[in-house]
Amino acid sequence: MLRIKLCILMMITGLAISGLTAFPLQTELEWLVDHNTIFPEDLL
Repeated sequence: MLRIKLCILMMITGLAISGLTAFPLQTELEWLVDHNTIFPEDLL
């Protein structure tokens, strides 16, 4: 039973951390447009 609780806690923690590091797509695209000089031309 303790092992299941630990696995669930680890899963919840991982989901919370991944949610905190997610940025909206609009913000990412604006950043990419603003910093297009640091990327090779082939990527844009």
